[in-house]
Amino acid sequence: MKTMPSMPAADGSTWKVADLVAAMNRLADPDWAESWDNVGLLLGDPGAPLRRVLLTLDLTAPAMKQAQDIGADLILTHHPAIFTSLSKLTAGPGLTGRLWQLARAGKACLAAHTNLDAAPQGVSAALADRLGLTGCQVTIAWPGAADAAARGIGYGRTGVLTSANSRFSFTRRINQRLETAGCFLNFDHDAEIHRIAVFGGSFDGEWLEALSQSQVDMVVAGEIKHHHLLALRDYGIAAVAAGHEATERVVWPSVGAYLSRCLPGLEIDLNQGLDYNTVVAGESQTIAD
Repeated sequence: MKTMPSMPAADGSTWKVADLVAAMNRLADPDWAESWDNVGLLLGDPGAPLRRVLLTLDLTAPAMKQAQDIGADLILTHHPAIFTSLSKLTAGPGLTGRLWQLARAGKACLAAHTNLDAAPQGVSAALADRLGLTGCQVTIAWPGAADAAARGIGYGRTGVLTSANSRFSFTRRINQRLETAGCFLNFDHDAEIHRIAVFGGSFDGEWLEALSQSQVDMVVAGEIKHHHLLALRDYGIAAVAAGHEATERVVWPSVGAYLSRCLPGLEIDLNQGLDYNTVVAGESQTIAD
């Protein structure tokens, strides 16, 4: 059933929480989420007025403060604020305390996690675009539908570089475009690369077999376990673990633009997350000087 935008509320607001939920469901269908995941509206009243939303990877204390300072009615996170069963919801420090504050203030919290990872215009698509890959296709098709790859639903994106590049030079591009000061690599010598697969966030070892047959030269992900780095090396595939946060937050500009088109007039703010990259880069520069 198609959800139509709500009429202007009596207090002058145009949108309701349910409108944003419906818009996100069109972008990242909850059916695309993994069975263990917890996505969708986790806290709040679908009928509540919605004027301002904060986008953040996690419901951290700084994100919570920013939401309070700007008067956000809803916080949209990538990683679910409610993931495992809650035994209590009380005031105090920590995540449960922040959830209590939101509930007490009548605010909402929505999560788009593995469904946004698998979405055609989701996390990996944004990562591929940021790194300048072209001709991108789904790397690992979502298993829930036979035509998933054709529809662009699945994990990772595989694309090509428009000009000659090497492992070392492309790693420098990753550092620069993701503003990450360092990466974990499974190689220590240079070689020409052309075909690259990117995965925002965590790399899943179940993808190894498919990648071994994919003829990709390099895999880029947020984090890759040590033994998976070694397995990729055995397949002759260079691998770069560029940081979980750095490879996921690239999705927010496109999500924000999408929501602006769907819900004109909605105020959208972004929590940048940890600034550890700048800190490390600054320390490195000081040492170099």
